[in-house]
Amino acid sequence: MNLKHNIVYCRRIQKDLVDPEKLQATLTDETLNEPCGLKRALEIVALLEAQLKEMNPNLDSISEYRTKVSLYNERVEELNKITQQRDDIKRQLDEFMAGFNAISLKLKEMYQ
Repeated sequence: MNLKHNIVYCRRIQKDLVDPEKLQATLTDETLNEPCGLKRALEIVALLEAQLKEMNPNLDSISEYRTKVSLYNERVEELNKITQQRDDIKRQLDEFMAGFNAISLKLKEMYQ
């Protein structure tokens, strides 16, 4: 997975804390635009409070999320270091092979 994908995934998790479908069903444009009395307003408030109680957020998931993000960041740093080491070794190999091929070519010319 790349970094952009994981950032998008983390933002999506944060958005999922509130169920937009339930909220949209309760707070439709028609419901919000129609004039309502005190009784209707209290019903909407009661409905929203009931939905809020149903959510039961798991607060342990926040600490777990932070732990996983820090672990992910550590692994990304480790991957970047290893990738840099690999690139350096590959560059050294390419330089060596260029020199080796040049010497090999000169030896072939000398012994022919």
